[in-house]
Amino acid sequence: MIMQEEMIESIEKITNILRFDNDPQVAKEEEYEPQIKKILVTDEMVLDYVQVSGDDNLIHVNDEAAKEAGFAEGKIAHGTLLTGLAFSAIAELFGHELDITKVEVFFKRPVYVGKEAEIEVVKSLSEQEGIEKFNFKIKSEVKNRMKLSSEGSVSYKVKSTNCDSQNLKRTLMIGWIAKETVENLNGVAVTHLAIDFIDTALSHERPTSTKEEEAIDHKMASQRTNFKGFYSDGLQIYSGFYVLSNPAWRKRD
Repeated sequence: MIMQEEMIESIEKITNILRFDNDPQVAKEEEYEPQIKKILVTDEMVLDYVQVSGDDNLIHVNDEAAKEAGFAEGKIAHGTLLTGLAFSAIAELFGHELDITKVEVFFKRPVYVGKEAEIEVVKSLSEQEGIEKFNFKIKSEVKNRMKLSSEGSVSYKVKSTNCDSQNLKRTLMIGWIAKETVENLNGVAVTHLAIDFIDTALSHERPTSTKEEEAIDHKMASQRTNFKGFYSDGLQIYSGFYVLSNPAWRKRD
């Protein structure tokens, strides 16, 4: 019962975090043209996300710690929060009967707290019947210039019912994965995340993850971790990987 209440409360909180209250734009008639939504990334939004995700890495909540870690303008938003905003933008622009099946995102630069994020969404042609795919880019101001912060893609299974609750649970799961990633690594950020969700109805249970780490040699990254998520009865919910940054990524401008 406690677990169910916690999940319901977390869903309510993240629903409020991911709202575009000041940008009620709807999709343009041109189905495959870029659509844009904008939102100011505030301290309140980030702190609320810390509560639901548990990811209290100091780079998100403390200016001095973020600067010491190499982020020149201070605190940065969670990449998984921004990805959740992309999901929310897609739902608002293209409908709520879309069930997330696959996500891949590359984090290029940080979005600093207090800056506006511009989310561009483009529907792309899908080769699979019943599947819709969207590409997204997130831009934000860095040193008085708009620069690409992250880009990725999301695939959805088209359903006949509202999928918001299931997708919000998936958004929470992505945040929890990130929290597990960096809970003992203050100053480290994720640069690449990919996750496949297995087509199953999600419960109010929080999955547990298994992880396998491997070192990689890349100018912007130092480690790749493969993961899988399971419910307590052994049912697998997702699989994927993430890549951790090295100092060169954190000092990009």
